[in-house]
Amino acid sequence: MNTPRLFLAAITLAFAACASTGSTSSGGGKNLSLKEGAVSVQLAAPSGWKIVSSKDEPLDWNYAGDPPTKDGRQFGVRLDEVGPHAATTYQAYLKNVHQLYDPKVRMAPEAPFTLKDGRKITPYRYYSTYWQQRLVIIIPEGKAATVLEFTAPTLESLRSSHALIQQMLDTYTKK
Repeated sequence: MNTPRLFLAAITLAFAACASTGSTSSGGGKNLSLKEGAVSVQLAAPSGWKIVSSKDEPLDWNYAGDPPTKDGRQFGVRLDEVGPHAATTYQAYLKNVHQLYDPKVRMAPEAPFTLKDGRKITPYRYYSTYWQQRLVIIIPEGKAATVLEFTAPTLESLRSSHALIQQMLDTYTKK
């Protein structure tokens, strides 16, 4: 298992306690649909990315994605039941990583993304030599949140993916 897959497993553990057994998901091609309780969201994966459903991947993500080129970038997405304050979740994630994997991981806010409903979402970057570069985007939706994770081997690679991530978020809708 490579480091990005280890990360996806780690974040899964961090959010598994919050997961509801009533979640559903469907996808195929590039359109993804997730449902948690009364909250349903849809988004489209970046063009050319290979989508792996949770049935194919032994992780608690609803979906994971690999880019068309093997450049080390990946993403995972899930819809989780979480508390009302996303920043608390970002901090809880960092604490979990420190306790279980790498006490050298640091967290820093990155430039915000804008959803098509006008909300600005500030992602946080988690990074260390071991942990590589990871961008976490938590979109609160009442008692649930959509969690997107983007992994890249370098900061340059992660930041060069911002336009791609914004394109993906431009397709994000809550039903």
